[in-house]
Amino acid sequence: MKNTIVNSFVKMAGLLVIAVMLGTACSAVNPDESDPQESGNGKNEKKPTPEMYENTIPEAVDLGLSVKWASINLFSDEPYSIKGHLAWGGYYQTTFNWSHYRLCQGSVKKMTRYNSEKEYGKVDNKKELKDYNYEDDAARAYLGGKWRIPTEAEWKELVDNCTWKWERGKYIPDPQNPMRNIQLEGYRVTSKINGANIFLPAAGNYQYNEEKYKDELLYVGSLGYYWSSTASSAGNARAVHFHFGGVNIWSVLRCEGLSIRPVTD
Repeated sequence: MKNTIVNSFVKMAGLLVIAVMLGTACSAVNPDESDPQESGNGKNEKKPTPEMYENTIPEAVDLGLSVKWASINLFSDEPYSIKGHLAWGGYYQTTFNWSHYRLCQGSVKKMTRYNSEKEYGKVDNKKELKDYNYEDDAARAYLGGKWRIPTEAEWKELVDNCTWKWERGKYIPDPQNPMRNIQLEGYRVTSKINGANIFLPAAGNYQYNEEKYKDELLYVGSLGYYWSSTASSAGNARAVHFHFGGVNIWSVLRCEGLSIRPVTD
């Protein structure tokens, strides 16, 4: 009888410890961060405001096009910076896989926004970040005003109306091997209309390595990847991709981490 009472007490104590641990884990969640599927504000992501932005505000460069282009990437402080990779529709740099992507429920088959195919989740037939009043546009969230991520059409306008010249920039630490430096390269984009120009660094992109269970920043100095605000099918979005040999616009998985070059009206 005595052993039975002792065993029961031990079990009850164990359950109490588990309950306390669960309670602690739940209380660690920020109460101001609502369910991402109800509010659209992201998984444990509090929507940023311009007041939270401490980086350099970009200059709006007039290239004679339909929009003005930022002089630097989002989160950067100078043209040769490689900072600022985000998932499409994301606010913060996070783990770049579907489990952490804010506009799905843990799977590419469970998209919650900008989807037109039943097999990929909730269908809303939205194609542009403006369709939800720029709620998922990081450039608008951080910079305010009329700043936003450019559309696919605006990227095409930049490609068609500018001269793209490959240029070698300064040396920076190699993200994959900090013991050595690499030369950051990219495109000097010069308007055919008025001669104004911007520099787009080949800042690479973040991909999640399933075998190593970690994110990797790849192709810095040789490839550039920049989001447009235009969604594509099957959990993709349209993006600009460039290297020494040329510039293309194609579809990229939305959970990958790409650079953002804002525009403004």
